[in-house]
Amino acid sequence: MGALDLGDGSASMACEVLDISHGGARLRPLMCAPDIVPDRFTLLLSADGKVRRFCRVAWRTDGELGVEFAAA
Repeated sequence: MGALDLGDGSASMACEVLDISHGGARLRPLMCAPDIVPDRFTLLLSADGKVRRFCRVAWRTDGELGVEFAAA
C-alpha cells in the first residue's frame, strides 16, 4: 500500500502499489479514477511519509497509472 500526496493541501489518497522498480511504479488509486490524479505528485511509501518518491505520470489506463520517479 501507498498514498498519493497531490501537493494541493488535500488529504493523501490511498493507492495499491502493483509493481515497483528503481525507476518507477505501477499504481492503482483506490479513492479516485486515474485521470483525476495530476501529472506530478508525491508517492508516500511509508505510514509516516518519510519514504517518498516524486513522480511523473508516464501512462494511464481505466484503473491504473504508471509513473516514473523524478528528482524533487
